Amino acid sequence: AQRLATQDKVDFIVAPYGTGFNIATAPIYGKFGYPMIAVSAITDKMEELTQRYPNLFFTLGTTTAFVQGVTEILVEQRAAGTIGNEVAMVNVADAFGIELADRARELFAAEGFDIVYDKSYPLVSIWTGFFYEVKTLKASRGLDFKILIITDNTISAVVLPVYFGIVSILWCCQQKFYIT
Repeated sequence: AQRLATQDKVDFIVAPYGTGFNIATAPIYGKFGYPMIAVSAITDKMEELTQRYPNLFFTLGTTTAFVQGVTEILVEQRAAGTIGNEVAMVNVADAFGIELADRARELFAAEGFDIVYDKSYPLVSIWTGFFYEVKTLKASRGLDFKILIITDNTISAVVLPVYFGIVSILWCCQQKFYIT
């Protein structure tokens, strides 16, 4: 971002992907007066960050609001008999996924859900590591969870659960919750 501002002297810089990169580059955007529209960042520190960097705009809301929405859907689905109490979670190991997973653990426990699988993977290994681990869990440990929570913006959120025959998937992405 700094090179684009100082050497290339561009008129607008698109914000990077993910919470961590957005927070890391916010000082550069602020220093050079560029608006920063963080479309793929989520945090409960929005108010603090936007006060510090008045040119920073978040589009996804707070982590807590996001996870509360997911929790409400799970509670409704459980009450309807669509799902039980067992939940499997996987998240990408960046600020986006980690913050969402941390908050989800708290809110799911408060509602009586049993997290039977909880794993974090580096972005580069989400496919191979997660694929192997879920295959092992379902085959050798006999876990038969029916809902999988994925806090990832990649196609893995759709392809992998279908492969493993998971009945319900709650894909938490860009303020939309998909149940299949």
